[in-house]
Amino acid sequence: MKRLLVLLPLLLCACVSRTQEFHCVLESNPADTFEMALTPTSVTYRGRLYRFKEESGVLRRYIADNGTSQIEFNAVTGKLLVRSQDGEITWACKRYEGVK
Repeated sequence: MKRLLVLLPLLLCACVSRTQEFHCVLESNPADTFEMALTPTSVTYRGRLYRFKEESGVLRRYIADNGTSQIEFNAVTGKLLVRSQDGEITWACKRYEGVK
């Protein structure tokens, strides 16, 4: 038990948040922006949660719980494509970097 207490701070330091945050701008209207949170298993788009579906190279695909819309995100270019019954919306996203 004593060893566990000594190792506990080291183990907790190894836990890193995997959430990445982005600022996104609508390509057709730069005045329309939003903040996006991306994790290994989900993405939050305008307050709506999308679950991870698949990954192909640099493309990550997510799907809404009701299956009516999906998101494709290119981590290299920052391009976010939202597909729904109403059509497609393209966003240009830039990752927030930590203070250096």
